[in-house]
Amino acid sequence: SLWDIIGGKINIDEVSISSPVVTVVENPDGSRNFDSIVNAQKQQPETGKEKEKKPAAQPSKPAQIDLKKFTLTDGTLRYIHNYNARNHDSSEMTHLSVSLENLKNNGTAKLTMSADAAVQNNPPAPGTNGAVVAKATGDFSLGLGPNLKPLAMQGGIRAEVSQASGSMAEMAATAADLKFDVTPEQIKQVALKFSKGSQPLGQVLASGPFDMSKMEGEVKIELLSIDKRVLNLAGGASGMDFGPTTLNSTNVIAVTNNGSVFSARIFS
Repeated sequence: SLWDIIGGKINIDEVSISSPVVTVVENPDGSRNFDSIVNAQKQQPETGKEKEKKPAAQPSKPAQIDLKKFTLTDGTLRYIHNYNARNHDSSEMTHLSVSLENLKNNGTAKLTMSADAAVQNNPPAPGTNGAVVAKATGDFSLGLGPNLKPLAMQGGIRAEVSQASGSMAEMAATAADLKFDVTPEQIKQVALKFSKGSQPLGQVLASGPFDMSKMEGEVKIELLSIDKRVLNLAGGASGMDFGPTTLNSTNVIAVTNNGSVFSARIFS
């Protein structure tokens, strides 16, 4: 509706994107395949009027959006890091599907997603090759405020490794489950649990009073029995080995000043 847009309201019945492909390539010198576009935008000369001192921007009213349905199907996101002419790492997300319904101010949106993922590392010596194949699925409910900021969240994501080899072989059959239950005034629980087959490998828990509208509160974060195998998953690709380490820790993070100031207390 053109009149709605002129009045600052965006009402859309459906947006559908099919089979998009995004590829980012990073070269050995740190340059990327889209740098020419970014640099061209930065080098646009300012006109005389643009160089004049601009008045301070006044706060604008939040956009009024009512998007009934958004779907993305069979998307591909690909990142390639070239070390030299022969060696490169690649990370790829394929069959990416996202469905979003009822996105609007003061509404509750529903989001589902799924994707296949593959990582192949082939660094130059002394690095070692490694590969992982995994799948992720997620289902969320998002309560949105008048400015479209998330105020409540319920749902979870599960990522499961089906194949792993080389320096990442220890990741085979591992899974990570992230579940969260957040209200406008409290983080009831955010739980990230790791497992290998039926064997638990530890978990990270977060809970506490938290004002989502102000992004302020005090959150207790617990690391419980984080197994060495979880730590080795993070460090394996770079050759790190955490040996017999098991990690336990309890911390309290205080967030103030509208989310701009953080302080931490460590208890164990």
